Formats: sequence, C-alpha cells, structure tokens
Amino acid sequence: MTDDNGNPNASPLDALRRYVPLAVWVIVLLTVLMIPLRIIQYGYLPGDDALRHAAKAVSGKPWSEILVLNQTYQIDHEFGWNLLLEKIHQWESWDAEKLVIFFRGGALCF
Repeated sequence: MTDDNGNPNASPLDALRRYVPLAVWVIVLLTVLMIPLRIIQYGYLPGDDALRHAAKAVSGKPWSEILVLNQTYQIDHEFGWNLLLEKIHQWESWDAEKLVIFFRGGALCF
C-alpha cells in the first residue's frame, strides 16, 4: 500500500488520519445544531421578543394594544417580519407557540 506521496510503507491507518478531523467537525456541528432543537422539543418558550412578535401576529392588534409603549415609538420598526408572521399564522393556522419556535429558528421541527 502507498500513501499520497507514493511511499510504499504507508499503513492503513494513514488513510484514516486525514478523515478524523473532518469527522470531528461533523460531530461538533451536529451537536451544536441538536442542542437548541432539543431544548425547543421540551417546550421551552423564551420570555423575550419572540413572544411579543407572536402575540402581534396572532391577535392582529397594533402594538399600542399589546404593549405599554413610549410616545417615541410611533411606527413599527419590524413591519416586514411582523407581516411574515401574520401571513404564516393565516396560511398555516399556526398558534403562538409554533410562531415562537419559527421565530427562534426551529422551523425545521415541523
């Protein structure tokens, strides 16, 4: 058996050595992806912006009826995102929980 340089004394393990770092990176990436998906599977709902965006999409109310706002907040700064969530709610009949999961990047769970 020869190695990449044409050396005739290459062991069978030499061929595996170049694939070990790739296998380690694949395992690391899968682990990094699976941790948040597993947390979402347990039903964790964050207490931050995701819930307010889902509330707006499901209720159809303006921000002034959902949150107590300062007078400086006159326009919707996330109009496109809120419109997308409203359309998903209308088309797919998703409830607030599914919208929050979608908002947090877990759309692949469905």
